[in-house]
Amino acid sequence: EYRILKEETEKILKIADKAEIIFISHYHFDHYLPFFKNYSTQWTDYELASELYSDKVVLLKSIEANITPVQKKRGGSLNKLLKRFSKEVIWADNYRYEIGNTILKTTIAVEHGVGKKFLGYVILPVIMYSIEKFMFVPDVYGPISSNVLDIILKEMPDVIYLDGPPLYLKDLGFGRISLRKVERNLESIIRNVSEMIIDHHVFRSKAGPKFIDSLKAKISNPHKILTVAEKIGVEPRLLEINRQLLWEEDPPTEDFINWTKLEPEIKRRTPPPLTS
Repeated sequence: EYRILKEETEKILKIADKAEIIFISHYHFDHYLPFFKNYSTQWTDYELASELYSDKVVLLKSIEANITPVQKKRGGSLNKLLKRFSKEVIWADNYRYEIGNTILKTTIAVEHGVGKKFLGYVILPVIMYSIEKFMFVPDVYGPISSNVLDIILKEMPDVIYLDGPPLYLKDLGFGRISLRKVERNLESIIRNVSEMIIDHHVFRSKAGPKFIDSLKAKISNPHKILTVAEKIGVEPRLLEINRQLLWEEDPPTEDFINWTKLEPEIKRRTPPPLTS
């Protein structure tokens, strides 16, 4: 997992080098690179972050409204550092940005989950080019919120990429009623888009692949629903949900196991020893 995390981070940096705009939907660490060292749950440090954001226009979630105290603090710290490297930093809630014949707009801040699972707010980007419209919907837990569903249906994207339900949160209140609501919302969306790409939260549970299959079985054209792996034509790598099996089949080195036993702060600042 850590080896692939490092490799994928390097790919993101390579692709971002060609980009003019970087978008940050919210301040959970799996959705942006902070400038501090964190090798425990990410693969990031000051050099990597400065490389990513250098000379870019950065559109990011505002810290002035619809934000939790923790995310406000993170966003404020990030903003100060971005100003050293970026071409421009823009608070992008409910924003419209035009470049050439491409329009990038964002929604108002929407719920990151609901009830016990509410973790703040995110903004959703919509990209329009020619007659095509793409919408990215991260961390809305399905979507489970009727408000998020209404925003999606109002936008009517051709292609939508969303996170799917967090099935692994069953013990925190994401039970049968929540799941049924998500299913109804996804069925409403798929009837109104050409293609739906689902990834992220749904595949943090072993029930994820079965959920996708059951969703496909409910529509006349199951090919409208894709995972990211299917979209780009590669084999899925469900590392997190197969962690125990992978550990047994391909045990890590003694050096790696010793790294996992380091004190949390030391581990965060120390890259794990990796093998190819």
